[in-house]
Amino acid sequence: MASQREHLQTHVLAVHNKEKPFKCEQCNYMASQRGSLQKHVSAVHNKEKPFKCDQCDYMASRREHLQTHVSVHNKEKPFKCEQCNYMASQRGSLQKHVSAVHNKEKPFKCEQCDYMASQREHLQTHVSAVHNKEKPFKCDQCDYMASRRGCLQKHVSEVHNKEKPFKCDQCDYMVSWRGNLQVHVSAVHNKEKPFKCEQCNYMASQRGSLQKHVSVHNKEKPFKCDQCDYKASQRGSLQKHVSAVHNKEKPFKCEQCDYMASQREHLQTHVLAVHNKEKPFKCEQCNYMASQRGSLQKHVSAVHNKEKPFKCDQCDYMASRREHLQTHVSAVHNKEKPFKCDQCDYKASQRGSLQRHLSAVHDSHRF
Repeated sequence: MASQREHLQTHVLAVHNKEKPFKCEQCNYMASQRGSLQKHVSAVHNKEKPFKCDQCDYMASRREHLQTHVSVHNKEKPFKCEQCNYMASQRGSLQKHVSAVHNKEKPFKCEQCDYMASQREHLQTHVSAVHNKEKPFKCDQCDYMASRRGCLQKHVSEVHNKEKPFKCDQCDYMVSWRGNLQVHVSAVHNKEKPFKCEQCNYMASQRGSLQKHVSVHNKEKPFKCDQCDYKASQRGSLQKHVSAVHNKEKPFKCEQCDYMASQREHLQTHVLAVHNKEKPFKCEQCNYMASQRGSLQKHVSAVHNKEKPFKCDQCDYMASRREHLQTHVSAVHNKEKPFKCDQCDYKASQRGSLQRHLSAVHDSHRF
């Protein structure tokens, strides 16, 4: 009887009176029961994970967490969302889903920035990854490192195992994670861009895309290419650069012509601009129109703002675009002339020069 009375008192204090008398000495965590505080200290501060999965290398600090994990192997998801097709193996997971996705609740706030999260774990991951720069999860097949186990699993599945079980029912897009498919549908088909830049009119469909964009304003480029002077604000941008520029990989092919691209976005832009003739980005200062936002930004920078950030280290030449500087170095300093006339021995360092030659000398209007 005594133990039952104690449990009832604990229940009343915790659930109805919202009292949390047990405080953690190492952080601001508070609990209604001493046992909950002990579990918190063991799991969060002491990093103890005594419960091991016998089907993989997963380890948990609590037996309940292990039981939840095992449901991943068993593929059991008895709890269904009434508002969408989400299914969960635990009632708590369903409750978190409804709170975060449908109710848009984000009660956990970061003390170092304006980030808000629907779950405490998401906030902890944010602080660890963004502010503390911690990436404890390492890929054993390459040098990729992640701040979350899920990100590592996604990397292995997508990059090394090439698994893409989730298919878009509106196009041929395939992806390894359901969340990425949802983002794709929202961004590409529904045209939703809820993330806005505070410094310009840029809008993005993903928070990560906005964060990448903000780095343009902050001028931070910590990732450096070891084969040239290219610098990037994101590791993924550096990887794309190496794949496209140095490895010459172009896995994305156009179905309407022989164009090949190193990135899916480049192929999509090609189809829109070349085949569909779409140019949705308009200049506010002249009648220039572009198929890409980046092209419009380059135009404004070069034509209207007269910016020339790319400087030649061999003379005083300055260019508004990196490609123009590369052409200058190739033509002027390296004396390279890769464009040859097929009607005479004329050679040019630029395609435009060859076109002018053909038009003036041979009266040809090709290209």
